[in-house]
Amino acid sequence: MSDSIQTKEEELVTFQTPEIVHFKRAEWCFQFDDEEPIVFAWSQDEEDPGNIVLKLEPRSNSTLFFKSASGKEMKMFSREITEPTLKMIAQNGEIDTE
Repeated sequence: MSDSIQTKEEELVTFQTPEIVHFKRAEWCFQFDDEEPIVFAWSQDEEDPGNIVLKLEPRSNSTLFFKSASGKEMKMFSREITEPTLKMIAQNGEIDTE
């Protein structure tokens, strides 16, 4: 699919928009760098392939761990908001750190 937009200089710019493909059956993966993707879930039903929802709650024991075949480890977790994050948010005008 291609779309066109007119710029301020009145030149026509054309760009390609990738088409979204919906899978009848899907597998969900994570990947470390350019290593082989690791499948962690897959759909069983072509009529309803389902969704994957990863939920991390705002508490100390809310952590997901992943380990690659080569031994790399990755974790996703929640923690109390830190000063650097508060400063970043304040710079973007979203909240006041005072």
